[in-house]
Amino acid sequence: MSINRAVSVPLGITTPGKPNIASTIWRTVSDQKNRIYYFDSATRPNTFWVAFDKLDFDRNAPVRKLTIQNGEVYSGEVSGYFRPSEPLKFMDAL
Repeated sequence: MSINRAVSVPLGITTPGKPNIASTIWRTVSDQKNRIYYFDSATRPNTFWVAFDKLDFDRNAPVRKLTIQNGEVYSGEVSGYFRPSEPLKFMDAL
């Protein structure tokens, strides 16, 4: 995570003539051996993670989501904060 932080584009930066450079909002690290996904936000004070072994990925399991759009602040392991949700509606293929 420290390498991600070192190469992140600072919040609020603007570079005229280089529209491909944008502020980094989220940094993530996946631990594939332990099945943990870490999230580090540039706008929130804490790092949080999801232990995939604590989620139910069964085909018949209800869809669940972790809301982060209303200013929620999480810290530590967050699988217990996932709430039931409607599935995403995908557009029809052309």
